[in-house]
Amino acid sequence: MYYHNPFWEPFAQRVYDRMLELGYEEFGVVGSFNYRNIRLSSRPAVLVEQAFMSHARDEDQLADPAHRQRIAEKVLSGIVDYVQDLRESERLLGPLPPSVDEDSVTPAAGL
Repeated sequence: MYYHNPFWEPFAQRVYDRMLELGYEEFGVVGSFNYRNIRLSSRPAVLVEQAFMSHARDEDQLADPAHRQRIAEKVLSGIVDYVQDLRESERLLGPLPPSVDEDSVTPAAGL
């Protein structure tokens, strides 16, 4: 699990914790990762590397659509956990400053 901005470490940690529920080896959360797509983001962003096709066991799991679905569900659960943490912080500390005009955001299909 990789992130760039130190403020996103809790986000990365929440997703990582959920990924461990799939039985993957602990590989840690790496900060200051300089991958362009997460470095340039002004929103919380992480890079999830949950499995590697160079490992036979991982490759077999990645070939299974049900396992890929479980991975997606764990990533989603980590995102939900992080949002709940933010809401709890807001409840305790007061409203967070707005960062996005919610009227301009189009929800993803199915959400």
